[in-house]
Amino acid sequence: IGIRVATANERKQRIKINSPEDAAKLFQKRMQFLSHEEMVVMLLNAKHEVIGSRLISRGALTSAIVDPREVFSYAISKHACFVIVGHNHPSGCPQPSPEDEVFTAILEAAGKILGIYLLDSIIIGRGEYFSFEEAGRLDSKQD
Repeated sequence: IGIRVATANERKQRIKINSPEDAAKLFQKRMQFLSHEEMVVMLLNAKHEVIGSRLISRGALTSAIVDPREVFSYAISKHACFVIVGHNHPSGCPQPSPEDEVFTAILEAAGKILGIYLLDSIIIGRGEYFSFEEAGRLDSKQD
């Protein structure tokens, strides 16, 4: 009974991600005005509730080196069903670079193999964001 009581409040306080905008708002709070790039991974359970978040990479003005293993090792350790990655563009322009496109495709493919699906890859600019999911650039089918 003690465990149920102790975890009841935790379950009630979990943030649910219903749309790319919900995720972008969380990332914006952290990254919107940074002068260097950062990549953050957000973990979700089967109900799309946030169960964890971690800085994966801190980079320079125009890039951050990220290894997909870092994203998924954290997701595996927390038993996540889904991941959303977010990074910022210090220039303020959230349009994806060719490198962003390639990295997102790699994460999506790796997630399908592991059964931890990439729900979105979001780029944060100043006051705006780009969502690969909203742009129709992810394969939403999780088969």
